[in-house]
Amino acid sequence: MGSSPSRPVSSKSASRRRSRYPNLTSSGRYLKLETESGVPIHILGVYPCSPLSEEEASDLVAAVKPNVLYIDAPPELVDVMTVDVREGRSTACGASGWKIPSSLPGFSNLVGAAGVFSSVPLRNILSDNEMLALLGAESLGPYKAALSSALVFPVPPKVISFPYAMSYRMWETLLRPVDYAAWVGGNSSVGSTAVSVFLGNPHAWTVVSHEGAPPDANVPEVVFTAELPPTGYFTRTQVGSLQREFREAVLRVSEKASIASADMDKDLVDREESARERGDVASAEGFHQRALQAQYCSQAVAFSLKEAAAEVAAAAAAARGSKNDNDAAAPPTLGGVVALVNLGGVGCLQRNWEFSRPPSEALPPFSAFEQSGAAVIPGTICLGLGYGLKRLYKWGKVGKYASLTFGTLLSTGVLTTAYTAVHADWTRYGTGFRAALAAPRTVSSLARMNK
Repeated sequence: MGSSPSRPVSSKSASRRRSRYPNLTSSGRYLKLETESGVPIHILGVYPCSPLSEEEASDLVAAVKPNVLYIDAPPELVDVMTVDVREGRSTACGASGWKIPSSLPGFSNLVGAAGVFSSVPLRNILSDNEMLALLGAESLGPYKAALSSALVFPVPPKVISFPYAMSYRMWETLLRPVDYAAWVGGNSSVGSTAVSVFLGNPHAWTVVSHEGAPPDANVPEVVFTAELPPTGYFTRTQVGSLQREFREAVLRVSEKASIASADMDKDLVDREESARERGDVASAEGFHQRALQAQYCSQAVAFSLKEAAAEVAAAAAAARGSKNDNDAAAPPTLGGVVALVNLGGVGCLQRNWEFSRPPSEALPPFSAFEQSGAAVIPGTICLGLGYGLKRLYKWGKVGKYASLTFGTLLSTGVLTTAYTAVHADWTRYGTGFRAALAAPRTVSSLARMNK
């Protein structure tokens, strides 16, 4: 299967390795679908943080030279990734030169493009991605690898994204039930001295396995823990060792993964059937709703891919007509569409391919009444609490002290909750561990104190 991607390599050596494209058909992570327009759609299932997925994505794009590249992420995130790749902020496929900062990212460069509310989850995704890059592999690595490969073409492909914005239907599609993802957490919240990474399908970790399911159905596929040495800092040698260990841990799992083994849509159906058989109606309904959401998202993605293929076919036909009028016109290269899809969702996409629907039909937007309803309950609670504090304040001296005390505690709780949501990375693992990885000590014969 080509050279081992178990550790970071330089861009120069990466360009000399053997392409993985010829072996994709036997990997179990690739499939090729034909459309009515005759334009091929190459679908590759990618695994977060996997160096193997990075190389497969890069090689597929380089070999096919697609007219359209689909990245299975919200449009706001795809926009940021595209800018990151253009400006060299990537470690995918051994890319070097990105000095990942030790400080957590802010919002200044996100709010304008993503909006105020979407910038909160977007910033947390990017912060965790940087932390994972410091540990050895970005969760967004496969997507960045494909973009890196595509952007060097004389005429880069059109890049399209998941058809729903991050905030669509109150962030309902931000984490799809079938997606594989990486979760990062510390051992002591803001003062963590150890960080653990969990890779797999988060929904599967939190629900009861169906009867007859394998014993590992409710555990992450990869669990990796890195601990700060007693010295309180890392050396460059130690960081390099951690990065190799993390990449190798992900590699061992991802090279065995396939569309069939990672079919989380089928897993949800199996769990639903098992729950109904044992009379657990509530669990069965929960699995059913998750499966429906995954189905609707896949139908919307299928529609977007078919629409992109139809546009490619129309452009090719127009170019052929132009060539008939002017023999000097060059015919377009028909590479088709390359779609990088989260490995956990490829099975669902394949199953719903013939049932594609426009995104606005698959998951209709909330009505104005439904959107306003989301703010009614918290708004009513806040008004009620405010009215109660006002009445309490009027009950003499004791009431004033009580209202001020309660108001202070309430405000502190609200602000703490808000800060926890906005800075989820800080509250999960803090800044100390990240800073130690980003700025390791140098070990040399002239600096024995750092050994």
